Amino acid sequence: MISIKQFKEIVSHADPDWRLEFGKWEHMSPTSDGPYQGYKGWPNRTGAQVMDISDRYDFDGSKIRKVILADEDDGFEGHPQEWIDRFTTGLSDNDNIEFVLEVEETPGHLDYIDLDVRAGDKGYSDKFMFVELDETEG
Repeated sequence: MISIKQFKEIVSHADPDWRLEFGKWEHMSPTSDGPYQGYKGWPNRTGAQVMDISDRYDFDGSKIRKVILADEDDGFEGHPQEWIDRFTTGLSDNDNIEFVLEVEETPGHLDYIDLDVRAGDKGYSDKFMFVELDETEG
């Protein structure tokens, strides 16, 4: 989970006219016989698409916005203000966002993997920045 304040700091690493996109290594199955094997056993670089956004309240009354993502070649892209509007509208700096990856390791059963979020590589020539997602151990 990441606070709204921290998320805004990550997004602000890019100038207002830059484009941002989620970037991550594609999900790999924990076993070699799982459905997500990547390319010859190595993950490919991919984007992440927003599948769903929902809100819930923490025990202290703060909001937690859950953003469910899936590996996609064409990930969510936009300018910094679009990201702030999309992910933080209606939340205070003390509220949180929980980013999770949706995968179907077992047919008919969706699993959710927590994701860490950080500022990634910048491309100054094309005014582009990745917002990196890293899968975390449960």
